[in-house]
Amino acid sequence: MQSTTLNLKTVSGPTSLASAALSDIKEHLKVTSTYEDDLIQIYIEAAIGLVETYCGISIGQRVYQLNLPQFPRERFIEMPRGPVSSVGSLYYYDTSNVQTLWASSDYETSLDEIPARLYLQQGDNWESTHERPDAVTLQYTTGVNAWSAVTERQRLPIYYLVTHQHRFRQPVVAAGIQDVPWALRANLQSLREDFQTG
Repeated sequence: MQSTTLNLKTVSGPTSLASAALSDIKEHLKVTSTYEDDLIQIYIEAAIGLVETYCGISIGQRVYQLNLPQFPRERFIEMPRGPVSSVGSLYYYDTSNVQTLWASSDYETSLDEIPARLYLQQGDNWESTHERPDAVTLQYTTGVNAWSAVTERQRLPIYYLVTHQHRFRQPVVAAGIQDVPWALRANLQSLREDFQTG
């Protein structure tokens, strides 16, 4: 697996899913009043953020830019923090330090792979680049823009985390992931491993 996460920055997003998830979460909590709606939405945002951070995934839709100091030795570029829904652009700075667009016809994407990958077309070679930390920039979109598109496996730890915070009025994680109940830890670990297979 390529070590690219430290060179990743958010261009836009994430899409907030808390308001769309509110009625679903309240039904799970057996809450019927609107008195705590704002508080529950804060819990939802916090739960989504924890799941995303621990599992290394994106739930709310966002656009990432991956910056690399050169093209990789391999014939592909890995895109962390999936699931990836689309690739926006691939630019590089040539040896004269001129930013150049790599034509989409000259690469293929495999978005169902974990992690998702952008592959160089057969017969092509990566170009030499100028020496700079962002010599290669790849923008791509991850996550979803609707709560209805969040998978059941991703929802389960969110339900658990929000329920805990709502019931006990304290964070689920005090010092580290080892402090959470076994069922939640097992679910998070399974989701994390799915996106770290490569």
